[in-house]
Parts: sequence; C-alpha cells; structure tokens
Amino acid sequence: MANALGTGVVENDAFMSFLPGMSTLLLDQELELPSLASWWYGQDEALAYVERHQSELLIQSAFSRSDSLHASLSHFQTAGLDATSPDAMVSEPHAYVAREPIALSHSPYLSTSGNLQAAPTTLRLFVAATESGYRLLPGGIARLATDEGEISKDVWVAQDVLPEIAADTPGWATARRSDRDLPSRTADDLFWLGRYLERCESGVRSYRSLFTHVGNSDLEGQRQTAATVMDLLVSLRMLTQAGANQFLTQTLGVRERDWWSILFDEHSKGGLLKTLENVQRVALHVRERLSGDAWQMFVALAETARTSRRVRSVPDAIELMDALIVNISALTGQTQENMTRGYGWRMLDLGRRIERAQYGIQILREVVTSESYSPPQMYLLLDLSDSMITYRSRYKNLPVLENLLHLLLLDESNPRSVVYQIVRLREHMSFMPLEQTTDEMSNSQRILLSAYHELTLAVPEKLASVVSQAGNRTQLRRVFFRLDATLTELSEIITVTYFAHTERSR
Repeated sequence: MANALGTGVVENDAFMSFLPGMSTLLLDQELELPSLASWWYGQDEALAYVERHQSELLIQSAFSRSDSLHASLSHFQTAGLDATSPDAMVSEPHAYVAREPIALSHSPYLSTSGNLQAAPTTLRLFVAATESGYRLLPGGIARLATDEGEISKDVWVAQDVLPEIAADTPGWATARRSDRDLPSRTADDLFWLGRYLERCESGVRSYRSLFTHVGNSDLEGQRQTAATVMDLLVSLRMLTQAGANQFLTQTLGVRERDWWSILFDEHSKGGLLKTLENVQRVALHVRERLSGDAWQMFVALAETARTSRRVRSVPDAIELMDALIVNISALTGQTQENMTRGYGWRMLDLGRRIERAQYGIQILREVVTSESYSPPQMYLLLDLSDSMITYRSRYKNLPVLENLLHLLLLDESNPRSVVYQIVRLREHMSFMPLEQTTDEMSNSQRILLSAYHELTLAVPEKLASVVSQAGNRTQLRRVFFRLDATLTELSEIITVTYFAHTERSR
C-alpha cells in the first residue's frame, strides 16, 4: 500500500487486517507477500477471536505506529498500553488492534564492550518508480534491537552478486492536469461552502440594517423598519417568529440586554450561529482545496464570531456585523482571485450565485410586492443589497420603484442583481458535464434560459404599475415565484447529478 507523503493514514495497523480481502476485491488476486495476521477490534468476529486468544496476541492502539523490532509479547503488553484496559476496549473497541507476534531473525553486532552478540533484526527495502517500471533498489536499512538501544545501519549489496529483478509493473504515469477531477463529496462540500458563505453574508447584512435603522430612526420609523427586517429574517429562517415577536414588543432599553440571543438565536436551525458553524464545518472538509491564506481567513471569521458574547448595545452589534462583513468579503475575494477555474471553483460559485439570487428575490418580495411601501423601506432595500452608492451615482434622485427594479432585478452589469446571477449560473452550467447525454438542451440549460429571457424581456414600469384590487403587484409576484422555483429546481438538478452519494438535498 502507498499513501501520499506526510499523511500516514495507511500506516494505521488496523488496515493490516483488511489487506488480504482488499487485494482480492480490488485487484482480483492474492497478496504477493503475506500480510501479518491482524484483528481490528471494530469488527465483532475479530473481537471475539481476540478475546479467546488474548494471551497469544500483541494488543496496541490502532492509532499509534507499531514497532516490529519488539518481538517480545511481554513488551507489547506492558509498554505504552496503560489505557488498554478491558473497560477501555469495551467502550472504544475501534481504537485497538491485535496482531500475531513476529519471530524475528537475529543478526550479529559488535557491542560497546567489543563482544559479538545477536539481536532481533528487521530489513527495510525501497522501491523506485522509473520510466521502465518499479525497481527494487539493491540494499536497504537494517535495524537491530539491542540491549544498548536500537542500531540502524545501511545495507549494501555487491554488484557481482545482485540478481536481475524483473518488474512487469507499468511505467510511471505521465504527469497530467487534474483540475477537472472532483470527487462527489468534495463537490458537495464546495457547493455548500459557497451557499453558507453567501447565506452568512445575507444574514449579517440584514442584522446590520436592522440595528442601523433602530439606532438612527424615530420611534415610528424604528417599528416600521424593524418589522420589515424581522419579517425578512423569519422568511430566511435566520430567526424564529417567537424571537421576532419578543424583539418587536420590548422597549429598546430592554432589548439591549438581549442582543446576543437575538443575533445568535440558538433555537433557529437556519440562524446566524448555525450558519457560521456550517461554514467552519464544511471549510474543514475541503481544507486541502484551500490555500493557507484562505484558511487563515476562515480562522479569523470564527474568531470574530466568538466575540459576539460581548455585544451589549446597538453600537456593539453594528461593530460586530461590520467586522463579519469584512471577513466574509475578504474570503470571497480570496476565492475569486486565487482559485483556479476548475470544477471545484465552479461548484463553490454555483452555490454562491444560487444563494445570492434567492436572497435578492426574497428582499424584493418582502418590500415591493405590496402597494404600501414607504421611502425608508426603499433605502432599506438598497442597503440590504449593498447598492446604495450605485443607485445614487446612477440616478441622482430619491428611490423610485421602476429604477430599483431595473437595478436589482434586470441590470446585467450589477453584481447584486438577480439577472447577473442567472447569467453566471448559465456560464457555469455550460462548462459542467451535462446531466443528460443526449444532444438536446439539458434541463438546467433550459430552465436557466427561460429565466434569463423572462428577465431580459420584463418591463420595469409595467412590473411596478400592475396592482391588483387587494393592493398587490401580482405580475411582479408571479415573476418572483417562477424565479424562485427555477433556482430551487436547479439546486436539485445539481444535487442529483453531481452529488451521487447524497440521498437528498440539505
């Protein structure tokens, strides 16, 4: 067996019990060299055998390397195995492995006193991969376990006594690019890392808008803005309805004593606390795909979140949200600028784009689908979508619904607009392997093309002006409903197509 340098995973002695079966299953042949008989405690049959022959076997931790130089059974049963008690083996059987003792050959060595003595010996050999195949090197390292300590010596084989060793192993494979090789589990984790990062940013922006307006508005403005943002947080499942009701019914002075429970509602399955935990969990799964700088940014994000328990006032809450936005923006920029454009990066960005589009639809639906919206809510919408500066520099007037819809829904040059996310999703899916093998347009391409055409053909003035008798913008609502259904369907297609190990989407 071979493993990448530095991992050491296959050096776990528990693997030895599986080698014969793995060779038969994977290579359809018996082992060329017999494996040392081993029994891993994690299997019931193996555990039963060890219990019957415990006095004949060497028992040790499955997570520490064994030393084959020690051929004495008493050494293994006494050295470094204080934790290997019957109780420990019963409570954590997976942590132990048993194997037969090795009857080592003995070799002579010259002791420090000048006498020739014998000691148990092992020989470690080396194989090199060459253009013509694998070649066994002439010699190795001999290790002797003496009473004076371990001795290691190089072993050389004279050229005139070295027999020719034939190797029918295929030659060393030519190096090739592998940026398109992406295991299903890694693709799943990268996709959800993108979603969780974007979901975290959306939640942070929502909370920051809430606290900013609460701290700077008059009492009536506080309640109106707070109610809108609270409805948004509840619809995003970042806050429970009970927590929202408690926030709205209390006075500002009382609320300041409960900022942490509002910011990080432990009872909300989709809350900010849970989302941050998911970011860290999934990032750890794909750490080998992240640069050192990116990983340090994830660590900084976690450290910033830990300071949340010191939040005691509106300024504290805003300061924390600002810090989280900086951390998340740095992470987003790092992945955009430093990840190669392989399948891994596309999976990460697919998750981000789906989540950002759904958030954009949600905030628009909360604010502008009914006729009774107010100018402060227009400013709130621009703040939530991080488009305040863009709107002011482009339109130079108070927020008008037609302009807002064009900027946040239909403008392909705005990275925060819904149509921008659809364009990016179409681009990514055109590079991904299709979910069907026919020459026809795939399901993902079809639904994204339909969504793109609906947006490009939409007229902002008409979407803003068509109002039902009940005071709702019915046409705009229908557009949002179809877009949200498209994004949900696309997420399911990605899940079924590229995450073969998953039974259902999260």
